[in-house]
Amino acid sequence: MRWIHRCICMALGTLLGCCGDDTVTPNPEPEYGVPVAKLDIDGRVTMMGTGLAIPDIEVRLAGVDTVQTDAQGDWSMVHYGIDPETVALETLHFVDVDGFANLGLFLPEAHDLDTANIAGGVYIEHDIFTLLWDGAADYGPPPATLKSRK
Repeated sequence: MRWIHRCICMALGTLLGCCGDDTVTPNPEPEYGVPVAKLDIDGRVTMMGTGLAIPDIEVRLAGVDTVQTDAQGDWSMVHYGIDPETVALETLHFVDVDGFANLGLFLPEAHDLDTANIAGGVYIEHDIFTLLWDGAADYGPPPATLKSRK
């Protein structure tokens, strides 16, 4: 009698799914929320022609960060929570914001981020070498602006 009871319980359990494995994970696993990525980029800014490092150049990534180069011309950005859909559309901008204080008056430069570098939610691009041209060396300092008289 006991044996019959066990057989009936096993048959009902199998039919009703009590003894089955209910930890099946769908493939691919569903993602919830906004997809985010890690951004890890760095580089060096040097003067075209001489190769001298340029300090205090502003490196901008719109909507993410703005950093300045150090005395060796190096800069770095590391961020988490970047939307990978917008990183692909971004451009790094290199701007001389202090005029002649850092060896010259350098013209702005841009560097497009390469979407092929996004892998596994991480955007990595190291050693972005940027050459800036000293416009003042060829054209002289910018003309003085006239002050209005009151």
